[in-house]
Amino acid sequence: QKDAILPNCIFIKNGPAFQKVKFDDILWVQSDGNYSIVYTVSKKFALRISLVKVIERMPRKTFIRIHKRFIVQASKIDKIDTFDKEIYVSGNPIPLGRTYKEELLARLTKI
Repeated sequence: QKDAILPNCIFIKNGPAFQKVKFDDILWVQSDGNYSIVYTVSKKFALRISLVKVIERMPRKTFIRIHKRFIVQASKIDKIDTFDKEIYVSGNPIPLGRTYKEELLARLTKI
């Protein structure tokens, strides 16, 4: 959101309150049925919102969709295994969908 007053974070509904979460602390977001689960460095949040709606609220420069059920923070990617079709974020394997592989590789600086 271009007119957001705090452009480096998002407020996530957590019970009756809204918890401030810095984008930099978010590792990945996973779709789980009608919910999206936001994984951060220290905890996870279950949101009753679709992954598509979550993606709309995340900065495109920072987050990338890598699977129909996952978006990740690009700076947190440790390794991309194109043979096993997985990426690793903070040591956690996450599936890499073939539909999203080309965009991921195109947006990376490689040698």
